Amino acid sequence: MQKKIFTIPNIISFCRILIIIFAARELYIGNNINSFILYLTAGLTDFLDGYLARKLNQISELGKMLDPIADKLMIGTAVIILLIQARMPIWYVSIIVARDLFNLLGGLWVSRKIKFVLPSVLIGKIAAVITMATFMLNILNVWFIEYLYYASVILLLVSSLIYAKIALNEIKIRSTE
Repeated sequence: MQKKIFTIPNIISFCRILIIIFAARELYIGNNINSFILYLTAGLTDFLDGYLARKLNQISELGKMLDPIADKLMIGTAVIILLIQARMPIWYVSIIVARDLFNLLGGLWVSRKIKFVLPSVLIGKIAAVITMATFMLNILNVWFIEYLYYASVILLLVSSLIYAKIALNEIKIRSTE
């Protein structure tokens, strides 16, 4: 595990955050196609930074924090703007925000308790991808968006339960050491 800040994956994550800012601006002013392209680019860099971190052996504590922060920023900016524009239901946004706050606060508590940032798990990554696809396809006004709302909510809730279980197990294991 590296402690370096300026690794290739971390630089890509910083760039992703910048792309997200521009994507949110485009969405806010109604440039849906530009916004979709920028969010798609940001989403693709999400895969790229994770792949390179593993391939180049540049996994870092900073990277393990930056990646989910960028994910939350990406999803958060889009759903809030879509909510303001009355293009996304409040119940959906409320679940996303509540889940993210739960994971953020729980993650901070766990990392303080065990002095370690828990890695992401596959179901969490799948939930993030489906949630990103949901808001991105919402930007394009697809007809089947309701189905994506329900699919992403189920995956988000299941992934939160799995993260909570893993966190509690880690605390239990590390407290007996």
